[in-house]
Amino acid sequence: MSKFISVVIPVYNTEKYLKRCIDSVVAQTFTDWELILVDDGSIDNSGKICDDYAAKDERIIVKHQQNGGVSKARNIGLGSATGEYVTFLDSDDWLDSKAFAIYHDVTSTPLRSIDIIKCGYHKDYKDYDDGRQEDITICDKITIDSPTEMFVKTEETQYYGFLWNEVIKRSVIGAIRFDEDLCWCEDHLFSLQVFSHCRSMVMLPNKLYHYCITPDNSLSDVRNPQLIIDVANKEWDYKVKSLCTSSKAVETTKNTYYGRISYAIDVLFKNKNYAERRKFHLANLKGLRTHVPNKSVSLFFSDKKYFIIEALIRFHRILSKIKRHILIPNS
Repeated sequence: MSKFISVVIPVYNTEKYLKRCIDSVVAQTFTDWELILVDDGSIDNSGKICDDYAAKDERIIVKHQQNGGVSKARNIGLGSATGEYVTFLDSDDWLDSKAFAIYHDVTSTPLRSIDIIKCGYHKDYKDYDDGRQEDITICDKITIDSPTEMFVKTEETQYYGFLWNEVIKRSVIGAIRFDEDLCWCEDHLFSLQVFSHCRSMVMLPNKLYHYCITPDNSLSDVRNPQLIIDVANKEWDYKVKSLCTSSKAVETTKNTYYGRISYAIDVLFKNKNYAERRKFHLANLKGLRTHVPNKSVSLFFSDKKYFIIEALIRFHRILSKIKRHILIPNS
């Protein structure tokens, strides 16, 4: 008999946090689940940890593969899932012990079929930075029946298209799979496709997921501006094609696109030399200028003004160094 929920965890070199993650699944008060651990060619002790847990609990399944990236690992896990619903965890995060019980209660309503659930979450900095915690939540439960509104509301509430605060009916996912060419924001693109096939979403105020910010979080630390641009373009194309059925959705799409481009420019000027910046600028000049809604960003993609911006940025860097020198004199 299939389980209520399949939990897919891609694993790669996270031995420091992995036991905490798996233990949070094993400790669930609602026990009708299966856990699929996909070891993505780990070179630390992660693979053995997965095997040890599987030997103790028949609900835990382990898949080992050569390193192929998080999208491929998730696709393998998704292909092995048998649950009515599917959720994804990151191997350095963890769940509240009542998460599955709450998900089950939400989907048990006789009046409607729930295709997707989104929950609130904690952003934990306990292993990093100043040890603070930031809570992302909403005031009350929200039920949504429009794919366009799902996309807009998840952006407005900062629930976004994350996978780990999302529970999806497996029949809705169907043949949708992760883009294996991407290693950043692949979850957002996957969620957008899922939204377009959903008839109902419930957004919960319950903070059920602990998203842990650690020094080892590498997936969110993107140093390739071209990757950011590629994701921004794919998001734009899909939203315009499938989800922009209202003026609010169009505005949200533009704002998200602007945010991605701003991030790409920031990464570009932090990590690349002048020749690489100029190459990036020319490669993306025509494709981006028409989309970017913010004037200050669109200036970057104006060839005539590019060199002025380059000079201003260099001048800003000089001023920043002088300011640091004044505030923190050499001892």
